[in-house]
Amino acid sequence: MKDRRSEQRDENDNLEMCTQMMAFGICRDNMRCKYRHKIIPEIDCIEDADWLPREGEIKVKLSCVLDASHYYVRILGVKRPGCKQYEDLSTRYTDIMMKLSMWFANMKNKKRYVPDVHGYDLGKVCAYEENDVFHRVQIFNVVVNPEDADSIKVQVWFVDCGRMKTVSAVKLYELPENLASHPFQAIEVFVCKIRPVDKDTEWTKLASTFIHDKLHDKELVGNVLLRVGRIMWLDPLLLRKYLPLSNTVSQQFYIHEELVRQGYADKNPDHLKRLYKLCQGKVEVPTSLLIKTKESRQFDTDVLPVIRQIHKVHVSSVSTPDLFFVQRIEKNDELEMLMKEIGLFVEQNDVYEDVSVELKVGSYCLAQYTNFDQRWYRAQVLKIEADELEVFFADYGDSDKVPKDKVREIPVDRFYELPLQAIECKLADIVPIDDEREEKCGDVMWDLTHYVNSDLRDLTAIVKETEPAKFAGRQKMVVELCTSSRSNVVNVAEELSWQQLVYPVQGSDIKPLFSAPARFKMKPYPTLLHKIPDLCAAIYFGTDETKVLKIAEEISYCCAIYLTEAMMKSGESYVPSLVKLIGRLQYTDVHEVILNSCVCLIQASDRLCDVFVDENIIDSIVRCLEMNCNGILQQQAAMFIAESCKKSMRLKSHFLKTDKLQLLLEVLGSTDNDQVQGSICRALSSLCTGCESVFDYLMSKCICIKLVKCLSQTAEHLVAEGVLMLIAALTEHDSGCEDLKKESLIEAIVNNLNRTDCDMCIQYSIQQCDYFASTRRKHKTFLLEHNMVPVLSRLIELDLQPTTKQLCKDLRTSLVVKVPSEPLAGTTLRNENQNMNISTRSGVPPEVKWVQNTFRVVLKVSVNDAIGQSNDIVKFTENSVNFRATSDGILYTFNYRLFDSIIVDKCTVEVGSHIVAISMKKQKEGKWSRLLHEKVKVKINLYILYPGLTFFVIKCIF
Repeated sequence: MKDRRSEQRDENDNLEMCTQMMAFGICRDNMRCKYRHKIIPEIDCIEDADWLPREGEIKVKLSCVLDASHYYVRILGVKRPGCKQYEDLSTRYTDIMMKLSMWFANMKNKKRYVPDVHGYDLGKVCAYEENDVFHRVQIFNVVVNPEDADSIKVQVWFVDCGRMKTVSAVKLYELPENLASHPFQAIEVFVCKIRPVDKDTEWTKLASTFIHDKLHDKELVGNVLLRVGRIMWLDPLLLRKYLPLSNTVSQQFYIHEELVRQGYADKNPDHLKRLYKLCQGKVEVPTSLLIKTKESRQFDTDVLPVIRQIHKVHVSSVSTPDLFFVQRIEKNDELEMLMKEIGLFVEQNDVYEDVSVELKVGSYCLAQYTNFDQRWYRAQVLKIEADELEVFFADYGDSDKVPKDKVREIPVDRFYELPLQAIECKLADIVPIDDEREEKCGDVMWDLTHYVNSDLRDLTAIVKETEPAKFAGRQKMVVELCTSSRSNVVNVAEELSWQQLVYPVQGSDIKPLFSAPARFKMKPYPTLLHKIPDLCAAIYFGTDETKVLKIAEEISYCCAIYLTEAMMKSGESYVPSLVKLIGRLQYTDVHEVILNSCVCLIQASDRLCDVFVDENIIDSIVRCLEMNCNGILQQQAAMFIAESCKKSMRLKSHFLKTDKLQLLLEVLGSTDNDQVQGSICRALSSLCTGCESVFDYLMSKCICIKLVKCLSQTAEHLVAEGVLMLIAALTEHDSGCEDLKKESLIEAIVNNLNRTDCDMCIQYSIQQCDYFASTRRKHKTFLLEHNMVPVLSRLIELDLQPTTKQLCKDLRTSLVVKVPSEPLAGTTLRNENQNMNISTRSGVPPEVKWVQNTFRVVLKVSVNDAIGQSNDIVKFTENSVNFRATSDGILYTFNYRLFDSIIVDKCTVEVGSHIVAISMKKQKEGKWSRLLHEKVKVKINLYILYPGLTFFVIKCIF
């Protein structure tokens, strides 16, 4: 006795096959679906379908659209594997229609269908007359009208075209067996490997209508991938057109691609795999088809669906405005996950095999981007050379050459699910001017679509039209591309046109930046300021740099000399013209003059400053800072911030915002141009002065690390001056921040002092070193160990400003520190030596400076032309040193008891014209905490010698 589950399973076996399962390979409502989800050969593989092909190419006529991927067709012909010509099957339908017509031409054969006592026989094949044409129909359902019981209608299915219709039951005619049993000509087909967007279970009405309007009653060509009974799965399914003049066939409509491109469908790469799994052991799938499907698996390329008005994208690669690649932002997470999977796959299967033999141009592989980030990417082979391959990185749009050992075969069962993400595009409404500007145009476009640190900027793209693609996919998207700046939207094509890098297409929506310049020399103006708009237009359209520079200088003259309060009240029509020029001039000297003119006007009044802000001068300066391809433009923009913020607190308040500070730091960290780095430091210095919040922000971003790097790498004094200016501005906030006291920062400053003669650099450096030395005692020692005193001595000898020179002297004095020692007693010379002019009063203690290292102590005794032999002048014991010498009739003497023992035999003395150098070898290696044995706070002429002289003395003595 069967259990309930067996009874339920037998009952389900009689149900129809689930349409979702057939259309998409999976049923999302599997638990609640009332249809069958398995293939039963006895039911599904009917015998009268053997005339249908299991593989090959077929030509069909689409007779009924059920939804966007599910149709009924009539087969017109089939090209079987190995055959070059189509086998004509269209006569099967015409034969049936002719036989029906001939049968019912005899009035005796027109017998109405009459149901028996059991009612209408569902599934019975009858004839139905429609517009004087007889069709074969199958009774599908009986529809009874409660209001008119005598009027019975039946729902019938036209077995030779596939459509359904509700008709009056009295219009059905009996059919003879030979006509009724003839194989149905309506063949059910599904388009493979697509599904509704957002994983919906049903197609939208718009999608189905789109296919019906485009393809109904049209002849199509498709490849058979699977057949189960009278159901076929096709891909591709195409509408083709024969071109008689060229004797070629063009592809007009690819259903799979068009549904995806229009935004009605997503890729369904596992569709066929699931169907084949469903068929295992039940339905024969030709081996050649299985092998072919596995080996010829192709990548799909993502598109921007035309049905969507606006697309969120990133620009991943730029060659020119006519060739760049975008990625859909919504796919970024999936792409990054795929990249990690590829990297893990290569790491786990990293056994190198030369796959270049099997690869050919156009085939896909995994390639490592060796010239960029060393990651593995999906790539397409463009060219094969002896030791390397030129590949196209199909998810990003870049091309490069990679060694053959950095290429791996892509597995047939992995990494195909996500379509290739690089979507080929070109900008709408513009055309290139020349090759030279086109290359520059690509660089500017990259900067417009990326942040300074090369992070991808979120953009919006609107598809205007399409054209054949060169690299990615079948179609290139012609788009309008817009990027959001800090406060407004920038049309990329329009900005390129305004920078005179491209021409706008006639009739486009791109408006000119300036009207044609007027003949301003002949035109009267109320004031010189009213002349500025025409002067700006002349600059913009000018091609002679010398003439343009003279016009710019005239603008500068107008702003500097004729700017009075009365004139400012006359109107600010000149301000928009000046702002329009910022960042859009081809001559950098002219651009600098325009920026200086703007600074002149901004400092004149707060009201005029507000006008500049309203005209988006902030965005214009930001745009200049973001131009990584033009370092001079970045430098000039940074200098504008530095100068204008010194002169206008109102404008400074706009640059104090976090996003502006972040931009400046990004430029500082990303550029290798030391001139730009110096200018950025000046701008930050101007912003930091008097603003604690800027100081806190900069310190939180570890600004000192960046400054050490900048100062260590530059040899330009103007750059170093900018860096040191910022360090000085930070030091003014002295909040106990340890970053400003780090030895790496001071070391960079001292090293810069060693190679600079710039008065301002020296002044900023000395101030910072003085601050450093005053914070801790060990900092003073650090400066001494880095030869700061000799450096200061060199600087004092330079032709510096008095204030700078005095700073150097003060710092040197503070570094040469007196140390305590025992009191010294002078010695009186004997009077026997009457021939020598020697004073008979007590000996004088000389000035003594000392220095040490781990092994020796060196004393430097300042005595001019000391008389006597070195052995007579200096006497050593194990624990003391005694000095006795005469100079100019004066006896100089001292007797020091030393801190620790010395080796007498290895002590040396060298007598010079001004100095007696005494070098003493320590018995024990190490540093002495002081020179003398006892701590006695008595003033004597004993000093610590600066380290710079250590090497000089030792060199002389040893």
